[in-house]
Amino acid sequence: MLLSHSSRAELATVIKSALQLHQSGKLQEAEELYRGVIARHPADFDALHLLGMIYQQRGDYVSAASYIAKALRINGKNPVAFNNYGAALRALGRPAEAEQAYRKALKLNPDYIEAYYNLGNALTELKRLKEAEKAYLKALDLQPDYAEAYSNLASLLIEQRRPEEAEKACSQALMFKPQSAKAYYNLGNALHDQHRLEEAETAYFRALEIQPGYADAELALGLLKLLQGEYDLGLRLFEKRFHTGTASARAEIRAIMDSLQHHGYSSWDGSALDGKTLLVIAEQGFGDCLMMMRYLSSLKRRNLKKLIVYCYSPLKRLFQVHPDVDETTLISEPIPFGSFDIYCPMMSLPYLFHTRLDSIPNEVPYVVIPDENREMWSSRLPRDPSVLRVGLAWAGGKMTSTDQLRSIPLKQFLPLFGINDVQLFSLQKGDEARQSRKLGVPLLDYMDECGDFLDSAALIDQLDLVISVDTSVAHLAGALGKPVWMLNRFESEWRWMLHRENSPWYPSMRIFSQDVRGEWCGVIERTVMELANMRPAQTT
Repeated sequence: MLLSHSSRAELATVIKSALQLHQSGKLQEAEELYRGVIARHPADFDALHLLGMIYQQRGDYVSAASYIAKALRINGKNPVAFNNYGAALRALGRPAEAEQAYRKALKLNPDYIEAYYNLGNALTELKRLKEAEKAYLKALDLQPDYAEAYSNLASLLIEQRRPEEAEKACSQALMFKPQSAKAYYNLGNALHDQHRLEEAETAYFRALEIQPGYADAELALGLLKLLQGEYDLGLRLFEKRFHTGTASARAEIRAIMDSLQHHGYSSWDGSALDGKTLLVIAEQGFGDCLMMMRYLSSLKRRNLKKLIVYCYSPLKRLFQVHPDVDETTLISEPIPFGSFDIYCPMMSLPYLFHTRLDSIPNEVPYVVIPDENREMWSSRLPRDPSVLRVGLAWAGGKMTSTDQLRSIPLKQFLPLFGINDVQLFSLQKGDEARQSRKLGVPLLDYMDECGDFLDSAALIDQLDLVISVDTSVAHLAGALGKPVWMLNRFESEWRWMLHRENSPWYPSMRIFSQDVRGEWCGVIERTVMELANMRPAQTT
């Protein structure tokens, strides 16, 4: 229906009044006016777009996206609407669609600074980091004092392991916005990656002064203190891991704990457990779970009535055969409501047991291998006492952003295959296992017969030594008390600390760390030299 001139003027007046209310924060009153306009004129672009923005401000991104999409079907030439539509889509976890919306905004307005910034954010989520970097730099070309763009660029550079450049970007962000908690947090991360730990600590504390309760900064500070061996503060702040904005990999565990709390269950706080049934929830990586298994016996000594472990399929049988575990349930199955009294995330156990660097329960082995599993592999692998059996794991899982730092191409291990009286066994699962077939190296591979960690543990039990990057295999070997050489990246992990050649968590572990970020040649050379001098009885 065509509107008369007077009707158009009237609608424009109403929209102007609604927008004034909107901008002053009176969202309910503005919404009523927008809806009034839409009732009279359902195809009014401004009313639909701005109503969508109200929903976006309220956090109802489904409604926001719906209304802005309706507006864009009426007028697909508005770059601001496309930019706002992208923001709603990104908030809904749809970064690929958000990218397209931002690109449409930029096609309509090639100098749209905010759209370049938002495009960088979407591309970062899509892990297209080089493209994201270009988007941020374009935003900064157009607006050199854009502090938020510098800060997000720093986050991206940290993820790319370019901490020196990230530090410079943070300095620029703080020049233009001195009270930016996020910029100080990113600065702390950049300094942390350069092993400038005291400066990193100062940056994290500054972020927390500006924004008390900033969970990302609290967790980062906690990890730094753990790296330094200061477990009191470190473990307390590590409990912030479920409250950060960077924990997408833990979304499944967060959802489980939200559901438990919704059903009235409480998380164990370290108090008496007499006569109770405890649900321990496996979390983070497989290696973390293997590392925390050591606490299960301590839990049972708290006079628990029953200990249930809620875990991932590859770990289930390993937990089942543990003498102190009464029951296991797969995380892929529904939460066993009604069968327990209280729950505990597995990585909280060191904190709840008041673990300190000098009180880590490190008696090994704490992983149990049933006799039938041990005998099966013993019969499969007849022993030649003159040959050293060495297991090799060269790559970690792909779910973590640090995998590219910790994994090593198998071809870099070629010097190991030239050592006399050493037989190498593959302990590698996944796509990376194919590297051995491509290289044609003499690597015995039984991993197709290892369906889970219990099978892998029984195989490792027959070896003399394990050489592994920082992945679950290193934890499994350490938990078995098997001699294990762990090849560690420059940045290290809190549990391995810095500049250590042994581990407070695994007495049988030796650590070979990079001297230079990303450089494995020196680590491999030291490993080859040590292994060439070994004999079967000298692996410890």
